[in-house]
Amino acid sequence: MRTRRAGVTLVEVLVAIFIMGIGLLSILVLFPLGALNMARALKDDRVAHAAHNAEALVAARGWHLDLSLNQSFRPQQFTYAPGYNGPSIPVYADPIGVYTGSPATLGGTAIPRVSFSGITSQTAALRQLSVLDDLLFDANGQPQQPITRDSKYTCAFLFLRPNLLDVSVVQMAVVVYVNRGMLTPSDETLYSAAASSTNTLQLAYSGQRPTLRKGNWVLDVTPNSANGPPRGQFYRVVNINDFNATTLEIEVQPPLPATVTSVSQVLVLDGVAEVIDKGTSWKREPPAGVAPPTN
Repeated sequence: MRTRRAGVTLVEVLVAIFIMGIGLLSILVLFPLGALNMARALKDDRVAHAAHNAEALVAARGWHLDLSLNQSFRPQQFTYAPGYNGPSIPVYADPIGVYTGSPATLGGTAIPRVSFSGITSQTAALRQLSVLDDLLFDANGQPQQPITRDSKYTCAFLFLRPNLLDVSVVQMAVVVYVNRGMLTPSDETLYSAAASSTNTLQLAYSGQRPTLRKGNWVLDVTPNSANGPPRGQFYRVVNINDFNATTLEIEVQPPLPATVTSVSQVLVLDGVAEVIDKGTSWKREPPAGVAPPTN
């Protein structure tokens, strides 16, 4: 005897389709998220690669002892007492910026912008301070002739002597730019600032709101004394809040050092993707064949 079996109702079919659709949507969301994380990982890798190459060039060629830097560590506008053994003025070694037409000082501050003695053109600067293996290729997959490198990732340096009279110890930070303009100078905007805690700064602005985002960097250029040289310490922005219509509150890392009791001026550099502070222990003596400068 044949038995009758109940079929699937339309409601059951629709419920099954709905549940399957939710699962498929969850899977599809993973694709753009994975692509975003891959792009971020590639960027981090290229930035670290560029910084490592730049550090190796400084160590191999003795750029931290370059004559242009040595002359800039003691600028004429600051008067140092006899036997002064405090920090020098920070010097921004930025050959690409110099040959792009950027101002002679960083963002209108007293920090001088210089090139290295051996780099005398923008082409030479790009050849040495962009990622060396980022070559450009034509439609047939052949390297462009003459050999041209992509200028997406480029480097500059912030140098400072902790002791002005000790030429053997130089503090260095490698500044890595992404998609920096090669035809016009990058934006460098100076803001009045105040420290509301050890890791929070308030930036005062008028008119357009600063285009800061998480992951950007700011440079503390507050003068060390009434007429003294500015500081040169970079901080990463990890959080941003609109304090009011003319004040932006940013959380920074690392926290302000215990020696910093106040902050009055902060510089925002456009296009800076990473700042790798190498401190002073990265290189103390000149490479073979490079004589240390004299003051």
